[in-house]
Amino acid sequence: MKATKINISSTEIKKWAVFGIVLVGLVLVYLVMFNPKGEREAREMVQRAQNTLQEARVAVRTQGNNTPNVSMEEAAKALEKAQSLLIESDYTAAQREAQRANRYAQSVLEQYDPKQTLKAKVTISDFVGNVAVRKNNQNTFVAANRNTVLEIGDRIRTQAGGACRVVFMEGMRILMDPNSLIKIDESFRGAKEKSLLSLYADGGQLEISTSDLGQGRRATISTEFTQSLVYSNSELLHQVENDVTTILVRTGRVEVQTGSTSVNLVKNQGLIIRRDQPGDAVLALLPSPSPNSPGNFDTYKANANNFVKVTFTWDAVPGANAYHLEVSRDPYLLNLIEEREGFPGQRVILPNLQPGTYYWRITSQSNSGKIGVPSLIREFTVNEGTQRREVANVDNAPPSLQVTKVSVQGYLVIVQGKTERDALVRVNDEKALVDDRTGDFSHATTLPGRGIYTINVVSEDRAGNRSYKPQKIQINE
Repeated sequence: MKATKINISSTEIKKWAVFGIVLVGLVLVYLVMFNPKGEREAREMVQRAQNTLQEARVAVRTQGNNTPNVSMEEAAKALEKAQSLLIESDYTAAQREAQRANRYAQSVLEQYDPKQTLKAKVTISDFVGNVAVRKNNQNTFVAANRNTVLEIGDRIRTQAGGACRVVFMEGMRILMDPNSLIKIDESFRGAKEKSLLSLYADGGQLEISTSDLGQGRRATISTEFTQSLVYSNSELLHQVENDVTTILVRTGRVEVQTGSTSVNLVKNQGLIIRRDQPGDAVLALLPSPSPNSPGNFDTYKANANNFVKVTFTWDAVPGANAYHLEVSRDPYLLNLIEEREGFPGQRVILPNLQPGTYYWRITSQSNSGKIGVPSLIREFTVNEGTQRREVANVDNAPPSLQVTKVSVQGYLVIVQGKTERDALVRVNDEKALVDDRTGDFSHATTLPGRGIYTINVVSEDRAGNRSYKPQKIQINE
């Protein structure tokens, strides 16, 4: 067979090359204009909604409820639509429908599995001053309320003179100092384990503590250029200021990641990280002094002139040559009534404290430049002497005390109840939050591991009368 020779001129080759370039350009333009960004996020959201819906179905079956559920039906419809939109590459709409499906499924899950409601809660348990919240779907901050429930993407802001406590029911507590900003994040580990133990710190100082988080689990504190993995039963100070992140570990363990560097910090160790100069030199910190007196929740009786002398003492810390004492009438130490910085001893006497509740802490200091870790804040009360005697003459009745609910989630125990409005309630020697209008109280505490425990709930009125309600708790996990 005779071969046929095909002659293609250089002009034709150039034409075809130009055509190919134009075609590739048109394809790229199409991908940019008609394939919106966010494919990965949309697929993750669809998977999340699918997992939540499956959990909701299991919860409904476990309860033996076979009646039609409108929320389940709406969740299934929204999920099906989201999956179709994924095929059509409409990722923005797919993500929106998947979020809708997830909300419907989550509402069912909370209805049929109360533990899920407890597990997912993040709340502002207490606050003072200017504290605001911006919900994920809103553009403005609004004033916070006590027990405000927070969700993924919500932001909390404290301004000058404002501070708050944030409780993560899965085992983390945050104390936000003034001028701080955080965002609630989610750690997602599949259908069987979702976690609300993560936050993004935009700025300010946080005091963070974790309880037993469960095997292999960590809380996560992220910034623009660092990530800190906080292990169970840890306490740390975390500060973000300008382009510097400072992490000081009081107890436990924290793994800090920045760039390709990972540093492990344990008790009385710290790290200072600058954006343009990632730090890997671990700092040895001065330990927290052990306060001796006043003891936590101690009470004092004022004299006839309505004053009392209180002596503050603490143990010496090796390597410290001075101490910083702070005393305040508010639990966040925002307004100090007494401050001794660079004090050389371990004993300070305040002779004229008036009736009221006081809070104090102590920090080690050193001329060598070592950073000291503050002690935990302690509380004590000065009662009015005259009023105390008058009340004691006519009031010997203990305050009413009811424990209405005890919820157990892993090693976390939440105690709820009711007492007199002006009573002081302690749960295992930790102060509970009491609503001064209704007397309702709640408190979350952690237990060390499996076993049977007695939770001691004590209510004390202004006359010093006490009521006591022990609660038997069994931890199986």
